[in-house]
Amino acid sequence: MVKILHVNDYAYAGGCEVLMNNTVNWLRQRGLDVEIFTGDEVTDLRKTPWSYIDSRQCRRALARKLESFKPDIVHLHNFYHVLSPGILVTLENWHQRTGGKVIMTAHDYHLICPNSGLQRFSLGNLVPVDLEHVEHWRYLLTSRWDHRSRMHSTLKLLQHVWNYRFLRRHRAIDVIICPSRYIASMMGEFVTTYLPHPAPEIQSNTSVRSTDKLRLVYVGRIEPEKGLHSFLHIVPDSFADEFIIVGDGSAKGRCEAFCRQRGLTGKVQFCGSLPHDKTMEQIEQAHVLVLPSTCPENHPMSLLEALAVGTNILTTNLGGMRETVSSSGIGYLFQHDRPETLVAALNDIRQDFHAGILNSFDVSEYLGQRNREVYLQRLLDLYGISDEEHG
Repeated sequence: MVKILHVNDYAYAGGCEVLMNNTVNWLRQRGLDVEIFTGDEVTDLRKTPWSYIDSRQCRRALARKLESFKPDIVHLHNFYHVLSPGILVTLENWHQRTGGKVIMTAHDYHLICPNSGLQRFSLGNLVPVDLEHVEHWRYLLTSRWDHRSRMHSTLKLLQHVWNYRFLRRHRAIDVIICPSRYIASMMGEFVTTYLPHPAPEIQSNTSVRSTDKLRLVYVGRIEPEKGLHSFLHIVPDSFADEFIIVGDGSAKGRCEAFCRQRGLTGKVQFCGSLPHDKTMEQIEQAHVLVLPSTCPENHPMSLLEALAVGTNILTTNLGGMRETVSSSGIGYLFQHDRPETLVAALNDIRQDFHAGILNSFDVSEYLGQRNREVYLQRLLDLYGISDEEHG
């Protein structure tokens, strides 16, 4: 029986972990022997500045896992927070010794930029990375890659430069799965394949949307790069709709204070974090899901979840978010640094709402091309596993 090992920093955290755990469960249902290795298995883990760059404890723990489980395929996810890119040395040695295959899903941009969100910090503000200059040493050395401190920024830079620019440890990876064509276009020398994350099935919306008042919803972490504060800053004074915010994070207090300052308290409601089923209820009851990220997100699942229940989307004109709107033919775009584009988008949304067509769209073909079975079959083909080798 073919054995597959999925490797990730965390067992449970965010969207990356949800995809990994779902994929593992689906593969097991197909009769494959699949296990997971995370930082939780590193019993002697000591977090130091050097362990962030290259953790010898994580290397040894992964080597023990490879020896005991003896996988045929290793599927990498995120490994730069805890496990460190040093584990690529362990995988290269395993690859040479056994001939096993190393696959990686690119959930973000950490292979090509010290900041995984493809952003840097200038005077305390998030700004997009200049893709034409990110390869240049002067740009790398003079940019701030983390908002917390110069030490954090330096560590991110050192991790990236030491592992990928000097030692080129990414050569241990045979193929990189790119969930969006946007990230695939940036991968340069890497061997890549385009494979979107599995989309949810079309679901009947059992919630009742208001026909009198337009309702918008935001769901997700409330962090600077998610752009919620920037969105609230450029919302026009004429905004008279209902805006529900589901989530928590370091920028939540700042966003709440800004709403009070602008007099938006009666229009904006902060619900805090909710279980997934309750979050989906909020999405179903909304007319539009807002994703105002200032970073070019790769393949945001929240947009697909919204479309699956008939909720329209409003998002920034960046990366995989723009790609989702373009590919599905549904949604509205704006630029986070140009308030007039948000005003125009909101006007279009209100016009379609009053015309009764805002939530009347068909994305069955779009989501069907990205369903679970399509995803799994493409993944098995990539693994090189035939129908005879699984149930």
